[in-house]
Amino acid sequence: MFSHFNANAWVNSRWHGSLVILLSFLFVATCSVSHTVALRYVLQACLLLLALPLVAGSMPVIRTAKYPIMFLGLFMAYATLHTLFLSYWPDISRAELRSQLGIAVLWFSIGMVLFRVSRKFSIVDVVIAGGVALAMTEFCIEAYKYLTTGTWPYRETFSTPTYLEFTFLINFVLAFVVATLCFGHWGRQRVSRISKPWLLAILALFVFVSLHAAARNGMIGMVYLSFSMLLLYSIFQGVKHGWAKLLLIWLVVISSLGGLVTYAIKKDSRNLAFSESVAAGWDYKHYPAWTGIGPLPLMSNGEPMDDSAFKRVAWIHSGLDMIASHPLGFGFMREVFAQAATSMGIKNNLGHAHSGFIDLGVALGVPGIVLWLLFCGSLFFTGYRRFRYQQDVRGLMLMLMVCGFLGRMLNESIFRDHMLQLLLFVAGALLAELAHENYSGAVDTAK
Repeated sequence: MFSHFNANAWVNSRWHGSLVILLSFLFVATCSVSHTVALRYVLQACLLLLALPLVAGSMPVIRTAKYPIMFLGLFMAYATLHTLFLSYWPDISRAELRSQLGIAVLWFSIGMVLFRVSRKFSIVDVVIAGGVALAMTEFCIEAYKYLTTGTWPYRETFSTPTYLEFTFLINFVLAFVVATLCFGHWGRQRVSRISKPWLLAILALFVFVSLHAAARNGMIGMVYLSFSMLLLYSIFQGVKHGWAKLLLIWLVVISSLGGLVTYAIKKDSRNLAFSESVAAGWDYKHYPAWTGIGPLPLMSNGEPMDDSAFKRVAWIHSGLDMIASHPLGFGFMREVFAQAATSMGIKNNLGHAHSGFIDLGVALGVPGIVLWLLFCGSLFFTGYRRFRYQQDVRGLMLMLMVCGFLGRMLNESIFRDHMLQLLLFVAGALLAELAHENYSGAVDTAK
C-alpha cells in the first residue's frame, strides 16, 4: 500500500509531468539530428520508466483506440510470421524486426500511456516546440554562414544529415502549426498554449528554412497542406467570415503559394530536366544507370538527366515489378530493395528504394502494405470522427499527420528509423489525449 501510494504521488507530482514533457520535447527536437541514435535509446528508456506506473490505468485509452491497436497488432503479427516462415534472410529480418518495427511500436505504446494524463502542456505543444528548436538551430547556423561567406546556404542543411530529413520534420510539425492556427480555438477545447502571433512567426520561420532547404518533396508537402487547410477552413469556419472575406483569404493564400512555388522552380536548376528524366526513369529497363552502376543517360540536348528524378522513378517502377513477381515479399530488412535485386540476379550498387511503399512491398509483400494502410486508415477515421463530431482539432492533426506521412512514403524511404518512431509516438500520444474526455490543454491536473 505504501509503495502504491508513493507511485501515485510520484505520477501526480509536477516532477513527473515536467520530465515527460522535457524528454518528449528532446526526442522530437533531436530525432532527425545526426549521430543521435544512442540518445534516442536513452530517451526511450527514461520515458518507458516514467510510463510504467501509468500502465495499470490505461485500459480506457486501449478501449477507445481499439481499432488502431488491433490493426497495428495484426501488422506486427504478420511481420513476425513472415520473418519466421517466408523471409529469404530470416536472421537479418529478426534483427531488423526488433530494431525497426519493435522499437517504433514501443514508442507508440509509450505515447499512449504517458499522454493519457492531462498535463500543463499537450503533445501539440511538444511537437511544435521541438520543430521550432530544430528550425531555429538551422536558421542560426545558416545566418552565421551568411555572415562569414556572404551567401545564404541553398539545398544544404547543417542540423540534419540531409535536407530531405530536415524538411520531413518541418512538414510534420507544420501540420500542427497550421491546424492550431486555423482551428486552435474552435469548439470547446484549447489544444495549445501558443498564441496566434507566435504561431504566425513560427509559420514564417518554417517557410523560410524550407525554401532554402529546397527539397521538392518538402514543397509538395507544403502545397498539399495549404490547400487541405484552406478547404477545411472554408467548410468549417468560412460561414463566420462571409463570402467576401473568404474569397479574399483564398486569393491571398493562392497568390502566396504561387509565388513560393514559382521561386522554388526558378531557383532549382534540376526542374529544367525533370520531365525528360522522369520519362526515362519510368522506362528504366533501357537505362542500366538505375542500378547505381554507370553514368546517367543523356537528354536530347546532350546534358545528363536529373539524377534524383531519373533514379527515383526508375526505382519505383522496378520496385513495382519486384512486388508483382514476388507478391509475398522477400523479407523485412533495411536495404531490402538492393538485396532483392541481387537475389534476382541484378548486379547493382543500390540501397533503399527512396519510396517507403516500395520498400515495404518488397519486404513484406502486398499483405504488408494492406495491413499498414488499414492501421493508418483507422488512425485517420478516429481523427475524422473526433474532428467532425466533437470539434476537436487534435483529430484533424491526426488526419493531417497520417496523410502527410503516407504521401511522403510514395517517394521517400521514411518507413524506418526515427521517422517511423516519431509518427507512432505522436500518434499514440494523440490517441491518448483524444481518449481523455475532460482533457484541456490549459489545465494541469498534476498540480
